[in-house]
Amino acid sequence: MSSYDINLDASGIEDINATGANIVVSPTITPDVVNVRCDAGIQAVRLFDTTGRCLEATKYDDISHATVNLSGYPYSVYLIEVTSSQGVRKVQRVFHSPNAF
Repeated sequence: MSSYDINLDASGIEDINATGANIVVSPTITPDVVNVRCDAGIQAVRLFDTTGRCLEATKYDDISHATVNLSGYPYSVYLIEVTSSQGVRKVQRVFHSPNAF
């Protein structure tokens, strides 16, 4: 039988070096699509489940807007990590729920 340690430290969902990039992830409760915006340009967006497994990783060439479509995933809590072209990262908790609105 395997055992796993899951660390859900609150610092894992806060801004990491969030100065100077203005990264916005919204809505944070959604039935399907999450919008990602960054004034400094988006370099990468990664989607994680609550076990820390990376479900998607997309690289961009300094675009200002991207989307993450959660409709193909089970209703749950996810983490979206955005990296700006300046190397600034933000990790945002997102609730994928059919009753978002």
